[in-house]
Amino acid sequence: MPSTPHKVFVGNKLRLAIDALGLTQAEFSRRTKTAPNKLHNYLCGDNYPDLL
Repeated sequence: MPSTPHKVFVGNKLRLAIDALGLTQAEFSRRTKTAPNKLHNYLCGDNYPDLL
């Protein structure tokens, strides 16, 4: 699915949250039990995180 401005916005906010927590993407991925490739897709604006 192609990136949209809103997906990129969500990815940027997620990146800011990860940085604010002082975590690496790998550590955030482990702690949230999110596959690294899925996290990458969220950060790039390719997909949205699942709502739970």
